[in-house]
This record gives sequence, structure tokens and C-alpha cells, in this order.
Amino acid sequence: MKNKSKYILSAFALGLAALGGVSAYAYNAVGPNLAAFSSFTAAEQAAIQKSFDVRQAAMTEADKILTDAGLDQAKLRQAMQTYHQAEQAKLKAAIDSGDLATVKKIMEEMSWGGMGGGFGEKPKGLGRHMGGMM
Repeated sequence: MKNKSKYILSAFALGLAALGGVSAYAYNAVGPNLAAFSSFTAAEQAAIQKSFDVRQAAMTEADKILTDAGLDQAKLRQAMQTYHQAEQAKLKAAIDSGDLATVKKIMEEMSWGGMGGGFGEKPKGLGRHMGGMM
């Protein structure tokens, strides 16, 4: 059972990563891929485009605030990579030891960038924003 759990958890983690890739395709940095929403009404598509424009303006303002504070994308990226590497090491150790309770706890914490949301919950705080900055 120990080995079987290891593979199930690995497949689950891969599935989470794949979901992120799919959503990134439908809504990319250049603009929303409206072809993905061709069955939506013109008003719905206009709302998608407007929400994209608002997000872009907010991201530009957020970048300015960070730059004014002496931060840049490289510093933020390095901090996030260091944090994620430590989290991945904890997860790997828990999987290797077969400690499913700890694996579940770590996965719940990781599911929304460590911002307090669990599976099926919306993120709390800057989790979504920080993910969009990377």
C-alpha cells in the first residue's frame, strides 16, 4: 500500500500542475484567447476582455509599487523558488516516508500558494496575484 499511495499522490500532484497549464492557455499574458470562449455571448466576451485589461493595468501599478520599494521580479522569483523548493522537499520526504496525513496537509497548504486556502477554497490574500507576477 505504501508504494501505491506514493504513485497516487504523484499522479494527483501532476494533475494539479496540468490544470494550471490549461487555465494559463485560455487566459494568457497577451490577452484572453477568446476562441476558447466562442460559445459565450458578445457581452460575455467583452466582459472577459475588459477584465483582462483591468488586470493588466493593476499588474502594471503593482510592479511600479514594488519597483519603488526596491524590489524587482528577479528578487521575488528567487524568494518564491526558494520557498517552493523547501515545500517540495518536505512533500517528497512525507511521500517517501508514507506519511499520508502530512502529505495531505502539505498539499492543502500548497494548493493556493500557502495563502490559507485548502482544496476547493478560494485563495486568501495575495496567492493568485503573486502567481500572476511570476
